[in-house]
Amino acid sequence: MVKEIIVIGAGLAGLTCSVKSANKNMHVKLFSPAHSERSQSVMAMGGINAALNTKGEDDSVNEHYTDTINAGQHINNHNAVEKLTNDAPEIIDWLSKLGTSFTRDDDGNVDVRYFGGQKKMRTAYAGARTGKQILTAINTECRKWEYKEKIKRYVGWRFLSLILDDNKVCRGVVMINENTEEIRDFYADFVVIASGGMNKVFGKISGSLHNDGFVSGKLLHQGIELANMEMIQYHPTTIETPVKRMLITEAARGEGGRLYTLRNGEKWYFMEEWYPEQGALMPRDVVSRSIYRVCHEDDMGIDGENKVYLDLTHLDEKTVKTKLDEVYDVCMNYLNLDPTREPIPVYPGVHYFMGGIRTDDAHKTNIRNLFAIGECSSQYHGANRLGGNSLLGAI
Repeated sequence: MVKEIIVIGAGLAGLTCSVKSANKNMHVKLFSPAHSERSQSVMAMGGINAALNTKGEDDSVNEHYTDTINAGQHINNHNAVEKLTNDAPEIIDWLSKLGTSFTRDDDGNVDVRYFGGQKKMRTAYAGARTGKQILTAINTECRKWEYKEKIKRYVGWRFLSLILDDNKVCRGVVMINENTEEIRDFYADFVVIASGGMNKVFGKISGSLHNDGFVSGKLLHQGIELANMEMIQYHPTTIETPVKRMLITEAARGEGGRLYTLRNGEKWYFMEEWYPEQGALMPRDVVSRSIYRVCHEDDMGIDGENKVYLDLTHLDEKTVKTKLDEVYDVCMNYLNLDPTREPIPVYPGVHYFMGGIRTDDAHKTNIRNLFAIGECSSQYHGANRLGGNSLLGAI
């Protein structure tokens, strides 16, 4: 008998789950408030981690595992992280075969670069638009399964409630069509939650406000266990705009960008002084706390304000305009600033939620037939997520 599955959320986690389930001959109902192209996933600029070991650095999945566990302060699900890092090279291969437009090196390999918290070049990328490129490839694959009638997509629908039977087993969901206000029950053998983080709770942040936290809050009321809710990641380099904080990808530092403030009128590269081995490529929590210390404890923010400079002016102009093209566009469009000529004023902003729905190694929740994946699930990242592990964890 063909199994039915409901997936709530059509970002990378929801799309991947739908495609893989359809490939296993399941029928999928895929719900989202907007089209996949407007999901949080498209905002991921910097890259996706995998120990491809193409740079002669003797990288390995074991080192990727260790870096992930250390960054998460050892409260990650160790078994899940082991599977995540072991599967990563195969995931890159799968994405390449789907048509993801990864940047390639001179030998034709998927190119990789440095990212925070990792001493090896391990972050595969597609310019500074990695999330968009991966989502485009998987979304195209999803359309093929829609044509085969294995996936039925519902756009403009929001989650209202689980349907639980008397034994607290999940049997389906109650959804509302935001265009028509129709409220409708949908039933399935399994429900997968891929609703993302709780962005809207925190006002001006780097993420999409479609991810408003309602789903996780409602699930809590219905008896679903949450975990590590206090573990909220601040991305160290964001810029202020009238609507939100815009991300300046970690790839800018991976390509050699330097953080500094002024001390006695001179440039002070504080990360390089405090952490000489990795400098500005320490894990995100360390860099964010360091910027906070400079601005609030040392009272040395630029012009007395809560900001330091991210300097790319010493990089080759082609690197900035090609490998970091979205950084260049964001600075020009929102700050009227040319990052090849002027440093970028940055400050940490709320970015990612390591905590969420408690799941086991197989993404099961404490409610039978209910699963959670992607950013809404607390599993891989512990107390701090490595840059490049979010796209990997979603897929």
